[in-house]
Amino acid sequence: MLSNPGIFVTAVQGKEQQAEREIIEALEAAADELYPETAAGGNEDSGDGEDIEDMLKKELESLSAPGKKSARFRVCKRETACVCYILVFAPLDPVKLVYKVLERCERTAKCSFKFTQRLTPITATSGGYLDKLVAMAAETLPAGFEKDDGPLKFAINVSTRNSAKLERLEMIKAVAEEVAKLNPEHKVDLTNPDRTILLELYRTHLGMSVVSDFEKYKRFNPSRVAKEAAKAQGIEEEEDKTEETPAGSDKPKASVGELKNANRARRLAGIRETEAAANAERPPKRKAESELENGQVPRKADDVEGGEVVEDETAELGDEFQEVVQGGRATKVRREE
Repeated sequence: MLSNPGIFVTAVQGKEQQAEREIIEALEAAADELYPETAAGGNEDSGDGEDIEDMLKKELESLSAPGKKSARFRVCKRETACVCYILVFAPLDPVKLVYKVLERCERTAKCSFKFTQRLTPITATSGGYLDKLVAMAAETLPAGFEKDDGPLKFAINVSTRNSAKLERLEMIKAVAEEVAKLNPEHKVDLTNPDRTILLELYRTHLGMSVVSDFEKYKRFNPSRVAKEAAKAQGIEEEEDKTEETPAGSDKPKASVGELKNANRARRLAGIRETEAAANAERPPKRKAESELENGQVPRKADDVEGGEVVEDETAELGDEFQEVVQGGRATKVRREE
């Protein structure tokens, strides 16, 4: 890794191989647009003397050729989880390729990547020593800071992986001094820089590039670029669209089990309301004297209203009461006048 210009790719853990496949596919498409002359067979006869059927046959054969390697990119052997490195061969420019991928995500508001997280272009590499870093910066920075209308604001973004050879602050200081040599009026601005210097220290190697719009393109995260573009265009994400959820709501769609539990709870609540209403309409029951609680006064016959039920089966309440059976029990009810 970092032996030649290329692109650092961070990937979902355990899905590095899938990330390599999808980023190579995207880079090939970007290279076809930016560098059509480097496409496979680009220098061959255009085939004016061939019919369409023969041309299609050749194209299919080239696509299905087993073990065929790209002439523009090469995947390096993985040495660290979640990290891949794609070598980019001249005349292709890693920065331009990454911009092309990000611009497509922004334009379409979609990201085809499932396992690729962040892209870091590397245009120059060196050994992981401070003097090597200074020499690389002196050679790389001028092209990145070319501008005719005055000083620029810049930021330095450092990433260290599996290495303790250099301190982060000493790398930043060394590169900032080289920027000052280009123009003393260039100023550090971490919030809204015109240029961002990307530094990657991996084991014993250093990589560098100078880019623009690092924050605009969400630190070169294609998925975030697509999401922000979709939000700006008012496009709802597919997973947020449900029949039960109003547009713009953050409430997630309920699962089948949750819907069943909600229906069951509504039915139980309805049953309880029905029972409560029935109990409210039913005449109050009179307790037998033997069931009275301490301090409770027994009611006499004169206390019972018409239609009221008395559960005391042994009570002698006179001819004003009639015995009826309710709910399988014999009760006495005062005759209504």
